[in-house]
Amino acid sequence: MRWIWAGALLLSGLAMAGGASAQDCDRTATQLDINLCLSDAYAARDARLNEVYGQVVMAFGPDLEEGLRVAQRSWIVYRDAYCDWEASQWQGGSGQPMARLDCLIRLTGQQIENLELHMSR
Repeated sequence: MRWIWAGALLLSGLAMAGGASAQDCDRTATQLDINLCLSDAYAARDARLNEVYGQVVMAFGPDLEEGLRVAQRSWIVYRDAYCDWEASQWQGGSGQPMARLDCLIRLTGQQIENLELHMSR
């Protein structure tokens, strides 16, 4: 029951976060397929984060680059630790990778939005 609820929450969260692969992941048949699809969705989200990060660095220049780099590296440590904790609720279950990927996608999307705010200033 918890897996079904988590899957529904995950896919609705991907759709709200603008995950381009949300529809594809919704059509998968097995847990492995879901995990592979979400892995691809996370890779795309992470690539977008790196793109936006580079744009922010270019916009602010070298004077502020080091502070942003420190903040971003600290955020990555936080994101990974938080997602490990969140996924631990499914410890040993087949839904654990799905829960971790969902968290990574969600938090990475939030960080993209945070960084994009600085580009509009």
